[in-house]
Amino acid sequence: SFSTVSAGICTVSGNLVTPVGAGTCIVHATQVGDSNWNVATAVDQSFLITAISVTHFTVTGAPASSTAGATFSVTVSALDAGNAVVPSYTGTAHFTSTDGSGTLPANYTFVAGDNGVHTFTNAVTLKTAGTQTVTATDTVTASITGATPSISVTAANATHFIVTAPPSATAGTPFSVTVTVLDQFNN
Repeated sequence: SFSTVSAGICTVSGNLVTPVGAGTCIVHATQVGDSNWNVATAVDQSFLITAISVTHFTVTGAPASSTAGATFSVTVSALDAGNAVVPSYTGTAHFTSTDGSGTLPANYTFVAGDNGVHTFTNAVTLKTAGTQTVTATDTVTASITGATPSISVTAANATHFIVTAPPSATAGTPFSVTVTVLDQFNN
């Protein structure tokens, strides 16, 4: 039977050891139910677990297209160079967007229970029509960053008009006017 005496460093399930933090993992082996095995004492084996560095984020879950003003969720994952999630990440993510009018999540500090992945439920609203992205960046190490794929934002329903005409005109002379239909965000 295998167990660990290294809380917070590693876990043991069956004969599989999973690192969960930096430090010394001690795996404890004991005899269970085998009278032919004549080991009277338990055996411990130590392993040094080094910290895994986060190199980048992925920002997933955003739709490929959205209507201006619609909210959606995104999930940020802290990854290492091999694209594996780093469960021990507890840094802070800051959000930006190519849409300067968009609504984004506030800075968020990952907690141990996130295990390197956090979903921001209905926390993003893009308001400017066109191709937009949402980016998450670590507040201490700016190279730890990631962005959504491009999101095609279309105008919402029309709410008002803008009429443009020349500032002056001569009586009896025709002139052109332009009527533009806009949504609540002026798309």
